[in-house]
Amino acid sequence: MKILYYTNENVTFSEIEEILSEKHDVKRITARPTQNLLIDGGGFDLLVSDRSRFIIPMEVVEILNGMACNLHPSFLPFNRGDQPLLWAAVEGTPFGVTIHSVSERFDEGQIVSQTKFNLPESFTLRTAYSAVRSHMVGLFKSSWESGVLYESLRNPKLLIPNDVANGSTKSRANGRAAVAKLPYGWDTEIYYLRSHAEFFLNLCSENNE
Repeated sequence: MKILYYTNENVTFSEIEEILSEKHDVKRITARPTQNLLIDGGGFDLLVSDRSRFIIPMEVVEILNGMACNLHPSFLPFNRGDQPLLWAAVEGTPFGVTIHSVSERFDEGQIVSQTKFNLPESFTLRTAYSAVRSHMVGLFKSSWESGVLYESLRNPKLLIPNDVANGSTKSRANGRAAVAKLPYGWDTEIYYLRSHAEFFLNLCSENNE
């Protein structure tokens, strides 16, 4: 199988890429995938988006016959978009990780698999991110090795509905505004974010006006 692994330029090591590379030919890209890339690359069987920065064009998904998924560090449909971990802490919504198919809008594709979990309020965003990443790798590994990921994309009837009428989406502007106000940067505790939820949610209102 030939797999396109789409991430960002700051990722130097990826457990996901290692899992895929154990038995398959994997090409890593950090720029938005294009039709020409897929055609000139000799054809790919699957695209896996992990910590990528830009949405995947639907014409690319169509060339792949829908065989494209994204790894999102939230329990969808909660906290779609930017800084999902931060907003889960602010809103008190479930922490979790989700693998979903790719759609026209960020994090609105149907769900392949997901899991939710609790995090101590004493965790900082930094330690929480490490825990969330560990859960993501575990979910991907089990979904990949069991065949659930591949078969669900191949047969969309196996996908789980993503209830996009619920939950919330935050823009990059919302995320940047919130990050700029963190008193201790990534060492800010979940407890602090929950105690100041109204303040952070008001930042969203100001940026959406």
